[in-house]
Amino acid sequence: MADEYGWSDAWQDLLVLHTPFRASENENFQDLLRQLSAIEQLFLEHLSLQAYYLECMELSPGPTASPSDETVHMCAMQLQLMEDAYFSLRLDQFANAPDNRGWMNLFRRWGRSSLFQIQFLALQSTFSIQFVEFYQNYVENWDPIDDARRGASLRFGRPDAEGGGDDACALQAGSHRSGHLPGFRPA
Repeated sequence: MADEYGWSDAWQDLLVLHTPFRASENENFQDLLRQLSAIEQLFLEHLSLQAYYLECMELSPGPTASPSDETVHMCAMQLQLMEDAYFSLRLDQFANAPDNRGWMNLFRRWGRSSLFQIQFLALQSTFSIQFVEFYQNYVENWDPIDDARRGASLRFGRPDAEGGGDDACALQAGSHRSGHLPGFRPA
């Protein structure tokens, strides 16, 4: 049964084939990869960042890192990469594009780290309002993007009082922070 090619697989293939967005075609994509590589290299080279790395990559059971100058600097680099990816990869419109799934899952992993959240609060005034709202609404404390929803695009609409959306295109009204991106909530 696992080898059967079903409608879901065919649908995902069509989404990938016909998606209007391809991260690898973006001229800034290689710059983002270089930034991520530099962050990973710092984690490898500085033993003092090991506890924070384990926390932000969810490899330890809970918060283990304490703020140091190095972790504050690392969080600032991670946040700058996030903002650069937000604008370069058009995460406001294509956060659920198949090409962006890995980026979003990485950012959501970082956004569940308590130390990262503390540093975000301290540094948020240095980032654009659009990015800050996106981070607060779709990254911080969110689960990974669900595979079944990975090809859907971010939809815009005002949520109603129950937490769902009045936007008919919203992915799944009322399931806040469950992996997919429901209708955008304007400030």
